[in-house]
Amino acid sequence: MPPAAVPPPSAPATPSRPAADRAPIPPATRKGGKGKWIAGGIALLLVVLYNMGSGDKPVIEENACESAFDLGTQAVTSGDLAAARTQALRASAECGDKERAKVNTLQRAIAAAEKTDNACQRNFRAIDGLLQDSRPGRARAGLNELTAACSNKPEAEALRTRLEATQEAIKAALADVRSALDARDQAQARAALAKLTGLNRDEPSLNQLKWEVDALDAAAAAAAQPAPPAEVFMPGAAPVQRAPSQEPAAQRAPSAPSASATQDAGAAQRTSMATMFLRDAEQALLQRKFDAAKTYVESARRADPNNPQLDSMMQQIRDRERQMLQEETTIR
Repeated sequence: MPPAAVPPPSAPATPSRPAADRAPIPPATRKGGKGKWIAGGIALLLVVLYNMGSGDKPVIEENACESAFDLGTQAVTSGDLAAARTQALRASAECGDKERAKVNTLQRAIAAAEKTDNACQRNFRAIDGLLQDSRPGRARAGLNELTAACSNKPEAEALRTRLEATQEAIKAALADVRSALDARDQAQARAALAKLTGLNRDEPSLNQLKWEVDALDAAAAAAAQPAPPAEVFMPGAAPVQRAPSQEPAAQRAPSAPSASATQDAGAAQRTSMATMFLRDAEQALLQRKFDAAKTYVESARRADPNNPQLDSMMQQIRDRERQMLQEETTIR
């Protein structure tokens, strides 16, 4: 019989150790573990930073839009339309779709302000033309009719300053004319009258003053004419018979009017001038221009101090003016 197989000798058994006594495998020994953790941390940090930045961006854009809108509105209010347009362009670039209504509101405000400014500039040019045309009364009426928006502009203030200076010059020229007339200085009176006409073509007393200056010139011319030679008669001598003039009657110089005829003509002219001024006073009274009506009455008084209609016309003006004042007080 074959011999039985003998098993190989077994290795001595190694005594087992508890799990707690086994040495843990460090992370560094794991393939790729440390690199993954670092890459993940960096990615997480980038995500956080991106989210933070994207969250602040709408806030910054909103603040820029509000700033442009506020500055543009302030510029429109102050009348600086150039700055308002600049802020409108900025708002159009900074404001998003949600804030587009603000951009449209600012643009509409600028368009309305431009329309108002154009109307003001047209009125300013018209008033300036009246001042250059020596019509300060109409210029003052134009200034009084300006809207509040136009009246507060620097151009309106400059026109008011010019008007006040013109009125002061008119008062001075009017005083110079009257002073020269009182002094019977025809050259000075005519020069002052020309200055007054150049300052105010609508001066109510121009016609009266012109008439007085013309009368002063006529009186000076009459005084400058030489007196005719006096004829000497000898006692007992026959009067000298002068031969009739051989000139045709059409070429003979008209004889000088007598003193009484000259006085009557002057009185009639003064009465006519006074009547004309009183008619102008009536027209001014119908138009409720009380100051002009009083000026016309005073001009009539200077032309004809004894005119019986002077006092009654002045009383009518005062009564009508008092009535108008009472009506305005009652309405208020």
